[in-house]
Amino acid sequence: MNFLKHSIKWLCPGGVLVFVVPEFIVKDNLAWIGQHFENIRVFRLARVDFPAYRQVVLFGIKRPIRVEEGSFPQEPYEYIDDVRCDVPYIVPPTDGPSVFQGNESITDEEVLKNREKAESFINQSIKKLRRGEIKALSPILPLRKGHLVSLLTAGGLNGKIQTGDGGFIVVKGFGDRVTTTREEGNAEITRDTYAVGIRVIEPTGWYDIR
Repeated sequence: MNFLKHSIKWLCPGGVLVFVVPEFIVKDNLAWIGQHFENIRVFRLARVDFPAYRQVVLFGIKRPIRVEEGSFPQEPYEYIDDVRCDVPYIVPPTDGPSVFQGNESITDEEVLKNREKAESFINQSIKKLRRGEIKALSPILPLRKGHLVSLLTAGGLNGKIQTGDGGFIVVKGFGDRVTTTREEGNAEITRDTYAVGIRVIEPTGWYDIR
């Protein structure tokens, strides 16, 4: 649900939401969903799949302006394979998609360039894992800055780096709470999020990279 609350700003007013999520998540967020979406319909997954995954498919249209009280369909929700699509959702025209991933995302060219190498690497690594020759796998493509920060913040790397003069520095990841405020319609919404960075510790002091 945090993903939906974060990414809703990239869905245009009148845009169609199709969201697959555990049923209990929907039940815990009825008010928020109703405030931001209208013409909401909720269906359980197919009968054969629902007992295992307990998920529903949520359809809705983004409201032009958030409302204080919105309607939401009541339980029990029908199974999606029992429903006929008699009320279609119309996707509105826009000026084009909004890009919201980082500027260091892996391109299609990089994937194709490394495909043969990756397939060979994966097959060989699986064989070595089964034989007990290795205990863990290495990444296929070089790590990006975001990956390194996440690993440092989670403690996945020890952070000790050798320098050219025989010494070393220590880098550690950290997270800060960041409060942001934005206007949506006539309402002002304040949200607390977390931003991560790297703290570099040298013999003479330390500094942060965000």
